[in-house]
Amino acid sequence: MAKCQAIAAATGQQCRMKALRGEEYCLNHCERTRPKTIIDAIRDKRVFGRFFGDLETWRAWMTFFRVVYGLELDETDLELFKTCTGRMLKPEGPFNELHLCVGRRGGKSVACSTLACFEALYGGHEKTISPGESFFIFVVAPTRAQGEIVFNHVHRLLGQFKKLIVRERHDEIVLTNGGIVKIMTADDKSIRGFSNLACVILDEAEYFLQDNVDSLMLALSPALLPAGKLITISSRNGNHSYLQGLRDANWAREDASRLIWMSHTLTMNPTYPAKKVADEIERNPLAKREFDPFAVVEDDALFDEKVIKEIAVGQPQSYNPKQRYTAFIDSSSGLHDACVLAIVSPFEETVHVPVLMAADPPFDFVQIIDQFAETIKNFHCTDVFADRYAFGQLESLLRRHRIPLKMARASASECYFYLRGIIDQNGIILPNDQRLIQELVRLETKRTSTGKVVQHPKNFTDDRASCLAAALYHWGREPVRRPTAGVVVSRNPHPIPEQETVLHNREEIEDNECIFQEWLQATEGGVCLPIKAGREPELIEVKAKRKIGRHPEKQPH
Repeated sequence: MAKCQAIAAATGQQCRMKALRGEEYCLNHCERTRPKTIIDAIRDKRVFGRFFGDLETWRAWMTFFRVVYGLELDETDLELFKTCTGRMLKPEGPFNELHLCVGRRGGKSVACSTLACFEALYGGHEKTISPGESFFIFVVAPTRAQGEIVFNHVHRLLGQFKKLIVRERHDEIVLTNGGIVKIMTADDKSIRGFSNLACVILDEAEYFLQDNVDSLMLALSPALLPAGKLITISSRNGNHSYLQGLRDANWAREDASRLIWMSHTLTMNPTYPAKKVADEIERNPLAKREFDPFAVVEDDALFDEKVIKEIAVGQPQSYNPKQRYTAFIDSSSGLHDACVLAIVSPFEETVHVPVLMAADPPFDFVQIIDQFAETIKNFHCTDVFADRYAFGQLESLLRRHRIPLKMARASASECYFYLRGIIDQNGIILPNDQRLIQELVRLETKRTSTGKVVQHPKNFTDDRASCLAAALYHWGREPVRRPTAGVVVSRNPHPIPEQETVLHNREEIEDNECIFQEWLQATEGGVCLPIKAGREPELIEVKAKRKIGRHPEKQPH
């Protein structure tokens, strides 16, 4: 039997496959037998058909392929299209940017691998590149091991065309038409430099590092060929993942150039046991969104985005001597997380946040703490708290400014639940900070063996939100010491005394209120401890001693 007369673009040599009987070209180069659409390739047992088995179980994915390539849709296909995209009008033309959010075990990897193989063999991309160049099919995943899942499907589909493969490795397949299939990790630096991208599959895209998503898209988009396809596939990862913004902007938009396809596992894969899905959801209610991207989990989001935006109207305020201020510092090393200072105080019937300062990394930790200390002293904060992270270093830095520091008494989850209670009672005005709003809205509650906890989604941060919640918690839970007749103790917000003596009057107190006012003026305002009932007034000497070092002149006063 004669060989195929086609010339391979990659090697410049004659195709090594045998020509069909009565034809000059092989199956892949003969115009009469070459599959014209991806539907034909799936139905043809000589191409991809033998890997799919019963095509009736793949009907939903066949509809997806028709939508992607702009093929004719029947009434059943059109109804499924409306359900999975939110659009009401029949789609016009093919789509080159696809975002799939399908439940687990829905067949995403096999379907997109088939699409990538069709683009590699029959996409005609070798005609759009210069002689000697190659076009690429990338499988991008958070890790190389995850990328091998889709790559193995591609290798299985292309493996039947041995004569079309020039070279194959564990992470690369080179075809005779100039196509190269590669596994890549989600790193924009490793992707830059490549061009002529015919198809890019971003597997588990919702689990990419948030810092790398924008730069990754910026590296991929200019490198795509005019008819190249960008495909993201993933199951749902919370309410505020990377693809959530794309879905919100393009879902149900008739004129959107991006195709958003969302569907339940059983819709796309009717062979998966429905009982197993029900058992998983019964065991863990949060598993509902693993199979259904439309699912709304009851205890999923901690705050309502609409409510947060309504109360986030506060503006920075100046110091008011009639108010009590509490500060909280969320420190960090200056490499990854932000260092935040939050100051809260009551105002009429609500709580305001006059100060919310944040230093994004990288920064000088000592310099930032000095700036925070000046702000704390300007507001005469009665209490300053911080968490356990770098508490010793932070305490020593604030001691230079004569500011005592207390360790936080509550976990982040306790502070968040306290904040939610205040918000539910309309008892706080949040600052108009967009970063703060985003962090609060992204917070989610999860069930653990110890109860409910609040966490931020993976690859996101909650520095501003956690600092604000902690400041509010310690302001509300710190006991308010109200003035009453009795012993007067200094109200200096930053007391580090060498020696302090307070004398209680020997004489009988006839008018406690009058004497209290005299003491209040003498001490320039203070907090009074009540006298225990039945105890006669007597001389009480209270000494607060502190150990003096070798250089007492250097000790703060």
